[in-house]
Amino acid sequence: MSADPATDLMERLGTGDGARLLGSLPPYDEAGSLALMTRLRAEGHDPELVAAALTQARLRARGRARLGAWVDDLLLTQDGLEQATRPLVAARRADLLARAGVRHVVDLGCGLGLDSLAFARAGLAVTAVEADPRWLPRPGPTSPAGPAPRCSWAMR
Repeated sequence: MSADPATDLMERLGTGDGARLLGSLPPYDEAGSLALMTRLRAEGHDPELVAAALTQARLRARGRARLGAWVDDLLLTQDGLEQATRPLVAARRADLLARAGVRHVVDLGCGLGLDSLAFARAGLAVTAVEADPRWLPRPGPTSPAGPAPRCSWAMR
């Protein structure tokens, strides 16, 4: 547990019951969100976790056009969604750096880490650093880019 309740909620959404709840949600529908929230709370789900999961569903619906299918594998904040690099742009930038002979990228303030994941996919070693723990990606087999073995992630 951290000292920040918002960070704790993000961590809970990424694992266990929170991840199962988030994965079980239907496509976001603003008109039906109150009824869905009421039903989930009546089923015994933690009200804070329900609110956080519905917020994620809303952010993912908003981000789908910008981030494509990747959006379903990310835990988003409003700021993170607004500042995230489009995957095509990140891939082009990574390709340019790789062709220029760059071998290692330090991505300070990596946010959601979409640039960092693109750099790793292009074969670059990456050190990604983010100060806000709510944004720090958790790359792995289900991350948008698949495993990123050449990425090391740090929170500062």
